[in-house]
Order: sequence, then C-alpha cells, then structure tokens
Amino acid sequence: SLEDIIPVKSITFGGLTYKARSTNAVYRWPQIGSIEYMTVAELNEMNNYKRAYLNKPLVILMDERAIKKFRLQKVYENVAQINNLKKVFTSDIKTIEKVIDRALDASMRDILISKTRQMIKNHTLTDINVIRLLEKKLQHDLSDVV
Repeated sequence: SLEDIIPVKSITFGGLTYKARSTNAVYRWPQIGSIEYMTVAELNEMNNYKRAYLNKPLVILMDERAIKKFRLQKVYENVAQINNLKKVFTSDIKTIEKVIDRALDASMRDILISKTRQMIKNHTLTDINVIRLLEKKLQHDLSDVV
C-alpha cells in the first residue's frame, strides 16, 4: 500500500537530503550507509520528480517488493558489481573493462570514481594498469591520490 514504510539506504559519499513535495518531510542521510524510512507514496513522488535518487542511484531500497515495484533490479545488479570492486579489480582486464562500461552505461561514473579514489587511498587498489584503465575510461585523473 502507499502507506507501507520502506527502509532507504544512502549509497552516496557525503551527506544527502531529500524533501518530499506532498508532505514537506525532509529526509537526511548524513553519510554513505545511513538509513531513512519513507512511505511508498513518498517513493512514488521521488521516482516521478527526482529520478536520480532511485535510478542513478543515490539511494537503494531495502525491500524486495519495492525494488520490483520500481523496476530497479537491473540498476541494483550494477550497484552490486560496483560494491565488489576489490574482487573485480583482481580479475582480468577484459572483465574489469566490462564492469566499468556497465557502470558508465548505468550513470554510475561518480560512484565508481569515489570508490576507486577510496581504494587507492586505502592501498586496496595498487595495480597501475587498472588505475590507468580507470583514468582512461572514466576520463578522470587519479594521480593526486596515488
């Protein structure tokens, strides 16, 4: 029903805010991984007026029924691959290229850049060939982090 409450998790680095038009409720996710609870009605509104929140995505729905209702399965498959970059970056170059291309096709460039920068800082990504491939594909200079 429209009044069902759905947990909504931020996958955006830094803070994120959303204001529902109909209820004027303000939802704040202070950091990546934070969870807010929204009604299906508010999620419908978010989907209609601020599509990037659900489709880029900036947030993910933590309810299987809601994921199906908003047809987000494919988007979440791409998110799952990006969330497992450590494993992806240890595979062969062709596989890494495919994952990067899929992320770019799904408009996840910013998320990929953020996660890559974090991995370089934490020294979980040190392969210069992978870093160069990422720079080329993402058209983003990562040398300031290395």
